[in-house]
Amino acid sequence: PAQGGRDQVIVKAKVAQAQGAAAVIVINNSDDMFPMPAPEEEIGKIKIVELREKAKAEMGDAFDIREFHDVFLSSGAVPLDILEERVDAYIQENG
Repeated sequence: PAQGGRDQVIVKAKVAQAQGAAAVIVINNSDDMFPMPAPEEEIGKIKIVELREKAKAEMGDAFDIREFHDVFLSSGAVPLDILEERVDAYIQENG
């Protein structure tokens, strides 16, 4: 399964045990077929795209996607508000 791993399969197997082995296979396969990203992943993705578009709009021809990626990647795992501050600083310094 995409999320939850082995433990999730075990729990589902126990729940579905009364319905027979076929139910366990259907439940397990449904997770593989329709994996869903965690909400925080989607929020992060949306924010990163927003920051990229903001940098493009404010910097115009000076915008370089490789430099933007460097700012983003060199930040490491930081809260989105901190990432936004770093992108704003990048825009001010290079725009």
